[in-house]
Amino acid sequence: MILQALNEYYQRKTAEPGAGLAELGFEQKELPFIIEINAQGELVQIEDTREGIGNKKTAQSFTVPQGVKKTSGVATNLLWDNVEYVLGIDKNSQSKEDPEEERQRLLEVEKRKNRVADQHRAFIDKIKAQPEAIIADGGVQAVLRFLNDFD
Repeated sequence: MILQALNEYYQRKTAEPGAGLAELGFEQKELPFIIEINAQGELVQIEDTREGIGNKKTAQSFTVPQGVKKTSGVATNLLWDNVEYVLGIDKNSQSKEDPEEERQRLLEVEKRKNRVADQHRAFIDKIKAQPEAIIADGGVQAVLRFLNDFD
């Protein structure tokens, strides 16, 4: 009885526009950057969704497929994730001015190189593992072309 009432409440709330609740299997997630591509898989722009002043910027919230629980292993989300998974770029790739900090950064980047490559491969493999009807979608095909050309 209580579970049924909770389910009915959830169904009512998700039906309300602007309620901030995602449908079952989805979640609201703040995404600071959106990679916009065209139907051919070519980069159109990288949109910065953050708003605010200085260090107090907040990313816009989007409805995305439910995220996986992150652990020390490689676990990727479907069609959204961080830059390491999506593009295979180490988030520590920005150079440092201080020579000692730069040396430490380079050591860390080298140590993480295989992991970042594994994360990126997992992102692509998860898309390719979807049912054929999803893979055949024009938008998914554009994403796969973009990722293939980016590599």
